[in-house]
Amino acid sequence: HDISTRSVPLIAEFCPLRYAFEMMFVNQTSHNLWEVENERINARRDELKEHGSSEELRFLQRAALLLNSPVRNAREARELLHRARKSALMLDEGYFEAAVRDLESRPVGEDDQPPEFYYSNRKLTAIREGIKTARKDSRLDERRGFFLAPRQAVPLFGLDQETDENSVSTLWRDAAYLFIMGLFPILLASRKLRRICRGS
Repeated sequence: HDISTRSVPLIAEFCPLRYAFEMMFVNQTSHNLWEVENERINARRDELKEHGSSEELRFLQRAALLLNSPVRNAREARELLHRARKSALMLDEGYFEAAVRDLESRPVGEDDQPPEFYYSNRKLTAIREGIKTARKDSRLDERRGFFLAPRQAVPLFGLDQETDENSVSTLWRDAAYLFIMGLFPILLASRKLRRICRGS
């Protein structure tokens, strides 16, 4: 995906649909069940790298392989994500072995897909990864933030793309902008109504 670094037109900064679309995109690509469970497992992996044993880390990596197992529908995908997360976070080998036996007893159909298929849109994920790559590219001097990135610069501060210093969640920022954009016309309309009621 080609990420443009040209400045956003000024009029686009005042377009509510821009922020509404950005919120939907970020919510879908960063907060779907697949991404949430992956983040939990990755956080546990990082914790074990710092304070755990090599045996615990190897078991977590085995448990994470459950995420690649094919399933038939979204219900089975949700169940498998739950099992993979529980096995990895609790380091429960008995629970993991039971999950493996259950998967091995199921016939694999031609249309079966890994859990990611049911929760993550691959085209949107490709765009997100392109944005992530552009953010980490040291050749780009873009401190304002990137459209569709999960974090944005705090107003009046430059954003460090490498550390996310001076950043805020895109969802929170866009929600605040939409609230302000919606509040402004309401205030104008209420002022006009008061004048009408007063007969002025």
